[in-house]
Amino acid sequence: MPSVLIESGFLTNPTEERYLNDKANQSYMAAGIYRAFREYKRELEGG
Repeated sequence: MPSVLIESGFLTNPTEERYLNDKANQSYMAAGIYRAFREYKRELEGG
């Protein structure tokens, strides 16, 4: 089973920690990751 590790920021950086702890930013990043995987899958399937 393939896997992917996505580094979205560093909790040791106070600015990134605040960004990553915000629910709206978490949703924004999750949606971006989903869109990227969806597009990649479409490209692989030729569609």
